[in-house]
Amino acid sequence: MMARLKRLFGLQFLVALTCAYSATAHAQITINIFDLDGSLVEDRQVRDGAFNPEFILFRNNTRLNLFQEVAVGPESIAVTHQDLEKMKPYLAQGEGRPGAIGRTVKLANGMEIKPGEYFMRNPDSFRYFREGPPGENYLLKQFKDSERVARETGKTFRGPAWDFFVNLCETEEGARTVAISTARGHSAIEWSEFFEYLKSQGYIKNKPNTKRVFAMSRPEFDRYSGHGGAHGSDPWNIPARKSNHFRELLLDLRPVALPPKKTGEPRVLHDVRFFENSPENLAALQRVAKQVLFADMSPTRVTLVNLGLTTEVREARENGRPEVAILEPGTAVFRSGRREDLLLPSKAPNAAAQAPVRTCEGLFIEVAI
Repeated sequence: MMARLKRLFGLQFLVALTCAYSATAHAQITINIFDLDGSLVEDRQVRDGAFNPEFILFRNNTRLNLFQEVAVGPESIAVTHQDLEKMKPYLAQGEGRPGAIGRTVKLANGMEIKPGEYFMRNPDSFRYFREGPPGENYLLKQFKDSERVARETGKTFRGPAWDFFVNLCETEEGARTVAISTARGHSAIEWSEFFEYLKSQGYIKNKPNTKRVFAMSRPEFDRYSGHGGAHGSDPWNIPARKSNHFRELLLDLRPVALPPKKTGEPRVLHDVRFFENSPENLAALQRVAKQVLFADMSPTRVTLVNLGLTTEVREARENGRPEVAILEPGTAVFRSGRREDLLLPSKAPNAAAQAPVRTCEGLFIEVAI
């Protein structure tokens, strides 16, 4: 188990968790895990998103028959996220596999292309979602671009989880509960520069720890993809990667000693919250949470906050997952919560009466009860 923890969180986290093994020390753990795109930052056009990163499309040059038209557009083309979302159903599925025929799309820059002649190719299409060359920080550049767009158009770069995130970063203790689970593959240095910029501009007071950023498309997360390890695994099977990493986190909370339950008070549990907008990711996280907590293998309360569009939230609700879905050990049924009732560290009841057991740098915040 300790070896898994080291892989999950690094050496500093081991120091924090080892403290909980003391015979006299008990810890109630709080973790807040945020998705980035569509959750912390707003990239959706229907929500006036100013955050609009680029993806690369590649021309399909293979003709299946003599009657198929020859593709004549650019060999490759950069399109924004919002353009991509509009044309994604019409794209080719790969080289030699044409998409929609006869359909033309006008991009935000005024250029017209036939989406059926283009396809996405891993990992090249996701160049700006990955670690950049020396001197380049695509994540920070995209955020600065979104600030400019927000100023010029009145749109917003603030996603639905932004205020929760900022609130947590008001204190050092709150910032240490922050983790980010994202499909992006930026380096720790790039994330550090991003957090430093947020602090320098007054968005946050305290920076999250870059060791708590889980960039799921990076090679170190290949073993979570569900395809048998690093060889041949799919770096963009993000639902599998996020949920399997989440499973390991929940299981590794099992031996962390909780404070004893007091008479007449509810059971004390660790608190893990996941802020996510992708229906596929949320469904995978829901399955994992049910599997682990139904067996009472982790004394943890899991809260899944659905930050998707209204139609996505409604569909999830019809499938038994409320907008704020709370699951506790021993049950497979999510009960409904409200966003405004989320317990952020700065607003926790009796916060003044609670004192940290010890100061340990790491993801987990330990509170004596």
